[in-house]
Amino acid sequence: MGLLAERRVIADNPHGWAGVLSLPRVLDLDADGRLLMDPVPEVCSTHEADWEYHGALSARAPLIPAELYEDSMELVMEIDPGSAGEVGVKLCCSPGGEEETVIRYDTENQKLIVDTRKASLNPDTGRSVNGTPVALKSGELLRLHVFLDRSTVEVFANRRACVSDRIYPTRDDSLGVQVYARADGASIKSLKAWRKKSVFFAT
Repeated sequence: MGLLAERRVIADNPHGWAGVLSLPRVLDLDADGRLLMDPVPEVCSTHEADWEYHGALSARAPLIPAELYEDSMELVMEIDPGSAGEVGVKLCCSPGGEEETVIRYDTENQKLIVDTRKASLNPDTGRSVNGTPVALKSGELLRLHVFLDRSTVEVFANRRACVSDRIYPTRDDSLGVQVYARADGASIKSLKAWRKKSVFFAT
């Protein structure tokens, strides 16, 4: 747990710190003895969502909610990948796509990936592609619980995996959200979003 991608040393030194803690988790075991994990209830939103959506996910037109233009939020989504091959959500997107952090699920390889190669235009920040296996059972939806806290992203997938990373967008307009599918056939069964005014992570 903890930091998976850091600023390079040359960028860290002036700030005097580079660490971050992951969200505290509740651990459990399923009937087969496999580890399950959830963020503690204290960090999860329980009030009415600021924005909700459900419907088909078109490869030709990603879902771009104008209401979600934030660098601190919580997302809970359930997606049926169908025959799309890849589905995901992009955070901290600039309007022209110069900066974006991509959270994607590869259905063929059954892998959840956080891709920060375009997260920042600053050449002194790290770039990485971090992934973890998430094998969906027959008929099981992809459930992502995403926390974005300015420079920190943490993604829980189906209670069975979690990927964390750091991002350092440089543009003031890198605040957009996009939900996308590589091909038609996917659908969003549920998407709820909460804007967060306070930070989640100890930095």
